[in-house]
Formats: sequence, C-alpha cells, structure tokens
Amino acid sequence: MKEILVKVLGRLKLNDCRKRLKKLPTIAPKEKPFKFDFPSDWTDLSIGMSDARFQMLYAGHLMDRNTNSVDDPRVQHFKPDAWQVEVLDVIDKDESALLCCPTSSGKTFISYYAMEKVLKESDDGILIYVSPTKALVNQVTAEVYGRFEKSYDHGDKSTWGIYTREYRENHDKCQILITIPQMLETLILSPERASWARNIKRIIFDEIHMIGSEGGEFYDRLLLLSKSIPILALSATVGNPEPFNEWIAKSREARKQKMKLIITKKRFSDLQQYVYLPKFPLTSLIETTLYPKEKQRQNKSIIPINPVFTLSMSILKECGFPGDMKLVPSQCVQLWDVMKKY
Repeated sequence: MKEILVKVLGRLKLNDCRKRLKKLPTIAPKEKPFKFDFPSDWTDLSIGMSDARFQMLYAGHLMDRNTNSVDDPRVQHFKPDAWQVEVLDVIDKDESALLCCPTSSGKTFISYYAMEKVLKESDDGILIYVSPTKALVNQVTAEVYGRFEKSYDHGDKSTWGIYTREYRENHDKCQILITIPQMLETLILSPERASWARNIKRIIFDEIHMIGSEGGEFYDRLLLLSKSIPILALSATVGNPEPFNEWIAKSREARKQKMKLIITKKRFSDLQQYVYLPKFPLTSLIETTLYPKEKQRQNKSIIPINPVFTLSMSILKECGFPGDMKLVPSQCVQLWDVMKKY
C-alpha cells in the first residue's frame, strides 16, 4: 500500500508528501497485499500547485488541531484537551465552574462525564441539566436516552427524565433530569419536593449567557437557590467572563463552594462564512431538489466570503485584526495571495 501511495503522490507532483511518506517505516500487512495497476495514460496528473497550498485549499478540515491534548485514564476513546482535564478535576472534586469555550469544542463531553459520575455513585443522586429552550431540552433528552442505561436493584427508577410545561416523563423517578429554568424553579420551591431536592448532586446550566435576556431572571434566582450545590455553567458567548464568574462566586462564598473560571478559545472545527445573493426571479425551494442548499450553491447564490474583507483599512491600521476572528486554511491562502498582489 505504501508503494502505491508513493506512486500516486509522484504522479500528482506532490513531492514533499511523497518524500516524507518514503521515509516512514513499512509495516507488513496482515491481510492480502493490495494491488493496483496504473492506467497507461496516467503519466502526468500534476495538480499545478505545491503540497502545502493543496492541503490548505482542499484538505484544511483534515489538518491536525493543536489543542494540547493529553492522556487521561478517565477518558477511554480519545485524548481530552488540557482544559477538559481541568474541568474533569473540578467535577471529581464536587466543585463548581464557569466554562467558556467556542461551539463544538467539547462542552457536551464534559456534561456526559458529570452525568456518568452521578449514575455510578448511587441510585439516588440526581443531576439536573437546564437548557433555555424546549427544543434543546428535547435534543439533550434524546442524547441522554440513547447514551446511558442502568439496571436498578429496587424501586421504579429511570436514568433520564424530562420536565417542561407541555411534556413530563420520569421526572419524579429519574437520576438525570432535563428541564427549563422556569420549571426547575417550580420544582425546587415546592414543599412537596423537599426530600427530592436534597438528592441533587449537581446542576448544569447550559447557555448561561441567557441570564441577560428575557426570562433570565429564572437563571438568576436558580443560581441563588443552588448556592450549596455544585454547578457547571456553560457558554460560548459570555463577553465578560471574569466579572461574571466573580459575581456567581459571591453567592457561593457562604457555603464555601469554590467557583472556578475555565476559558478556552480554541475551536476544533472550522467555520466557513457565506453570503446569500439571490438570483431573480426566485425559485421556490419546494420546486428545486431534495437538497435545496446544494442547488443554491450550484446556482452561485451562496458564495463563500473571507471575513477579513468585511474590515475597513482604517480599522485594520488602528486596531489590527480582531482577536476573535478566525480564518479557515483556505481563507489564509486567499489573504496571502491578495497581500502578495498588492
């Protein structure tokens, strides 16, 4: 297989990759050798660019991301990032933390670890996952239902439960309850639920930045009501994490509950920006194809853009690049080409 790949890279004129591959040790295959006969007309398949440029333009999503991954015995199937290990330590110590990290960077894994810890410790402990919307509640409930399974020796118990105004199931006999802020406040303040509330081991507040929007007062009151319970507050868009964390920590000082701030700005997945330029007359999406987005791309209605081009020269000269602006590899090549040209 290695010899075949070396030949293919040679035909494509990706010489740097070919040289590096040739230096790697050859491992004897356990299965039958793979045979591939090159067609006679496959003499020159040069792609007309360097290895690095090809990788940046067309294989950027496959490039390794340096996220300071480390080995950890608590995680089986992958290496967690350094900040994830820090959060795992917080969970194991039954402490609290405000976690600020970009979307798709690994917050969900942290939540699952906290859930698994509660399930393993006893049959009575409860973890509550608070989402701001019913749509997110339904999504998390489906994920918890599919991920966790547990056999109970006694009692009519369940691993999961859901509690919203419109729909409730297993909420009074579950160990992982998914709900919205309004309904959790009702549960905690109910005198009939006093013994149930004493079994709450941790509360996860997802999208905690919603505390500043309409309905955010429920988050505010829940943070005060749960000041003796370890919490995880998750967000990707808190603009002032330091003072926000200090504010939460003050409500927990009386119960000697530590509140740690963990911030990471590294994103594992790329975000490509697009602009929609409709072609007139507009075509109904129903009349297009089963894949209307792909149809729009083919019509050149959805066009990729480079976010740098949205900045004015005066802003760039005075302030430089914004600290939160991230470019995908292909956008870096595009910017480099323009800089060389001008």
